[in-house]
Amino acid sequence: MNRTRTDELIDELKDLEGKIASTLRSQADKIEVAVSQVDLSWSASTLGHHAEIYYMNFQRPPHPFNAEWGTQLGMPDGWGTPTVEQVQAEIERLSGVDLKKWDAEYDDALSKLSDAKSALMIEIPSPPLSADEKYRGLASEIESISFDHSYQKDCLAQSMNANRPSISRDMRAISAGGVRIPANLYYSARIEGLRYTQKNVAALIKNVKLLLRYFELHQESEAAKKDVEVHSMFSQMTNNPLTLRKGDGTTQPFRGLVTKGQVITFESTLPVEEGDIVERELPNHQTEQFEILDTGFYSAHGGIQAHYQMKVRKVTASPISLHGSATTTNVYNVHGPNARINNQSVDQSHNLVGVGEDELFQKLKDVIQASIDASIQREQLLLAIGEMQENAGKRSFAEKFQNFMSLAGNCMTVVTPFLPALANLAASAQS
Repeated sequence: MNRTRTDELIDELKDLEGKIASTLRSQADKIEVAVSQVDLSWSASTLGHHAEIYYMNFQRPPHPFNAEWGTQLGMPDGWGTPTVEQVQAEIERLSGVDLKKWDAEYDDALSKLSDAKSALMIEIPSPPLSADEKYRGLASEIESISFDHSYQKDCLAQSMNANRPSISRDMRAISAGGVRIPANLYYSARIEGLRYTQKNVAALIKNVKLLLRYFELHQESEAAKKDVEVHSMFSQMTNNPLTLRKGDGTTQPFRGLVTKGQVITFESTLPVEEGDIVERELPNHQTEQFEILDTGFYSAHGGIQAHYQMKVRKVTASPISLHGSATTTNVYNVHGPNARINNQSVDQSHNLVGVGEDELFQKLKDVIQASIDASIQREQLLLAIGEMQENAGKRSFAEKFQNFMSLAGNCMTVVTPFLPALANLAASAQS
């Protein structure tokens, strides 16, 4: 649903609603008063040519027209059959409104309202099978609103039937062919049609606004669900039992993930400080220790809650590991139109590599190609990377990222350097 286009159509409807209220409706009120006066001089019968009979000079007759006898014995004294143009001229004289101009402006407003409604129906998606009752109800109400002369015709038909005498001896009127529509009844029906149109415009604007709000709430709800999914995904990744050892010897258990040169945890209230030690017990009951060089705290953003990406140095490494040739791990950071969060600086044993989105995904593909021996898993991962690349910057990226992570469970060491950049893209897509 194009929100900008929908807002433009709502503004157009409001303008037409204002024109109806300020001009057409005010003139219609004057026409209605004039019609009620002309009604007093009318025969009040729609039987044949009775519909065309009015008292002289459109005055109120001393006695009502006798529809039972009608003109069977000749035209009653004082009564006659003015032309439609003469009846309209009397309505114009009494109301001070140019009926031809008013009719044209009313029909033009109806046409524009109908066009705006049709344009709205293009913008409003049809309710899917999974749509809830509220969505279906609003969409149905919007679709049912029409801007035409159907209501006016119904009102006119009701008036014609209501004024048709049940008994008449006037054979001339009974045998007369065709249907005569009194101008006063015609304009009464037009005015009722205008009121109905005015009511429909207000209802259309209201229901479209409600539908827009429904979409907003639905999108917020979906975004919240995605946030929970993204957080759940990261929580599952960082669920290894670890221990924080403070400088005073006190310890505190927590859950996190240890990768090369980094410890990630979503326990944002952990009292971690630079110089503290993170301990991890291995399956052989030995304990690894990592000195915290940088706490690396990140505030909540998008679907990623507040967390630590601690930069660490392994202090239980063997002498060869400590004094041999240095190993450098590239931690990737993405920049470009869809990137909104940057990783902070790292220690001297890790390089922060800034790359564009295309280069990021290509490097990830290269690493998977070189590191994964199992052909089936390798192809699945490459396909998942391609889907992430196609959906970068879109809300669907989080879903593609989650799918990739579910496939990469047994190769986290390989993909970990890319996780900060991918997580940033996921968070950016949710904002």
